[in-house]
Amino acid sequence: MYWQDTPYTLPLLGAAAVSAALAFYAWRRRSAPGVRPFIVLLLGVAVWSLGYALELASANLPAKLFWARLQYLGIIPVPAAWLAFVLQYTNRARWLTRRNLFLLALPSLVTLFLAYSNDLHHLIWTSTRQDTSGPFSLMV
Repeated sequence: MYWQDTPYTLPLLGAAAVSAALAFYAWRRRSAPGVRPFIVLLLGVAVWSLGYALELASANLPAKLFWARLQYLGIIPVPAAWLAFVLQYTNRARWLTRRNLFLLALPSLVTLFLAYSNDLHHLIWTSTRQDTSGPFSLMV
């Protein structure tokens, strides 16, 4: 795998490291209200940032597609974890029933399935190409 230097890789790696460190720190205080969904949110952001940093640092299109798909593992839990965190933190946890959590996670799970089966239907990425016109190559 070939790598390229971009000015965005280091800040994204830093964001991933800070998010992972905060998740570890929050784990030690997991009995407080809202901490468990906050940890899921932070880990999702860490995976998302790490995947995007590695996508930007990759120099060829297949590697960029691999890291873009990996990002979805981090992107998917973020909205549901964020809402669950807010509901627990504001003492509205009664809305977080198993049924509501399932309904909340369903669109994200469908999106994850579509991202990993994109070669069959092209609903997430209709076409992909590598743009090398700038200082570093990007997936378009």
